[in-house]
Amino acid sequence: MEEKWGVRDEMWEVLEEEEEGEREEGDVEREEEKKRRVRMERNRQSAKRSRKKMKDYVEGMERQLENLEKENGTLVGKLDVLNSTIATLPTELLDRVAAQSLDDSEKFVEVFHSRRRHTFPSVQHGRVGHRRTRR
Repeated sequence: MEEKWGVRDEMWEVLEEEEEGEREEGDVEREEEKKRRVRMERNRQSAKRSRKKMKDYVEGMERQLENLEKENGTLVGKLDVLNSTIATLPTELLDRVAAQSLDDSEKFVEVFHSRRRHTFPSVQHGRVGHRRTRR
């Protein structure tokens, strides 16, 4: 019987080794499954952070767009005012030049007449007095 038991002992050892192998394979599979779950969770968290980052970026860009549109509206209004001012400048300039020319002309005539009266006694009232000589 010992042989039988010896065989049985050997078979028992083989069975135990197979069970250990199966346990080790099961452990390896469980470890791999655990690693896979951890990796998936990390990936979910990374994707969540990425979506939040993108959302924050888009919201920031939308705020910037809104501010730039307001600024653009303000600048367009200022441009309209400046363009209408520029459109009136030639007329305003001509009016000022005409008024200045009139003032300058009047001043010139005043100065001219006052100097003529003092310098040329024969000139009176804008007419030159002279004697006609007969031939």
